[in-house]
Amino acid sequence: MNNAFSMIYARQGDPQLRDLIELRSAAALPIAGRYRVIDLLLSNLTNSGVRSVGIITQRNYNSLMDHLGSGKEWGMSKKVGGMHILPPYDLYTGSDLYRGFADALLSKRDFVEHQRQPYCLLIGTEFLYRQDYNELMERHIESGADVTVLYTRDKRMLEGDIDTVTFFEMDGDRVVDVTEEPTGSENCVANMRVTFMKKELLKRLVEDCCAEGEYEFDEGVLKAAARDLKVVGVEHKGYVGRVTSVKSYFDVNQDMLDKNVRRDLFNPEFPVYTKTMDAPPTKFSRGCEVEHSLFGNGCSVYGRVKNSIVFRGVQIEQTADVENCIIMAGSRIKSGAKLRNMIIDKGAVIERDVRCISAPYAPKIIRKRAIVEKDL
Repeated sequence: MNNAFSMIYARQGDPQLRDLIELRSAAALPIAGRYRVIDLLLSNLTNSGVRSVGIITQRNYNSLMDHLGSGKEWGMSKKVGGMHILPPYDLYTGSDLYRGFADALLSKRDFVEHQRQPYCLLIGTEFLYRQDYNELMERHIESGADVTVLYTRDKRMLEGDIDTVTFFEMDGDRVVDVTEEPTGSENCVANMRVTFMKKELLKRLVEDCCAEGEYEFDEGVLKAAARDLKVVGVEHKGYVGRVTSVKSYFDVNQDMLDKNVRRDLFNPEFPVYTKTMDAPPTKFSRGCEVEHSLFGNGCSVYGRVKNSIVFRGVQIEQTADVENCIIMAGSRIKSGAKLRNMIIDKGAVIERDVRCISAPYAPKIIRKRAIVEKDL
């Protein structure tokens, strides 16, 4: 796929993610014990042969920049092409806040113009999946489409926190409309925010859309394209996860405990790359109880852990009891603490004998580097 470059819109994230995006962008959210959301998206590009990527940032992107570095882990540290982190400043409005993906693309049109490849692959950061993008390019060329998009029929993507995602109405393999809510028909599918088209067409569509005061890509560019051009959909049939709220983030991480999901996402023939962090193996002490959980390296486990995702360097002391939780890197769960259905952000400390209990349908967040001394 050497004839395509990619633009990733690493926006701040949906407000429903609340404290999780206070100090990071949604693309930098940790998943599966050692990865970030952006890792899967970049790995899809690497495994598809795309070597030129622009990542449009918006707010709280220091964590993302630190994680990405020069892009060498994804084979994108190059003199020609490679990874480019594009700062959040709109030359045309003087604002550091984009009004949507189309607005962001218009602001970065000089970067787009200087790309040598004739095709562009646009990617949002709301979904997690494994996809060879060569399938989109092949279908695009075979069908004679002007625009090709990726969609899923997964019923979970048509339900829940759908305020920030859009949907396609299909007629065969053609997209005939873009809607903000599911229509309920059997032809309604979820937009996975992956779009493939020629660079010159993208420039024209974005400029026309923004000139009419529509700055969102889906509701502006894609809706107009579905009306006036040939837009073809390619169905993604594997696992799809969505990160648009605290609950969906919690659910995506819990999905990683399913071995079938792990086999789909972390296929050794289609590897997921991430920033390398050297640490010793996790230590499971004699007498600890561990069931159906994932651990990053460098952890020390002395207590009980069940149905949980535990990231690097976490300490779980004797008699601590953790179930259905996400424990991010460097956190410490002291002896006697009891956690249920919680998201413990990076570097937090749960003091001795503290109880943090929430319902599985409404997980609570302990903020980054917080020290919890009272029951929640």
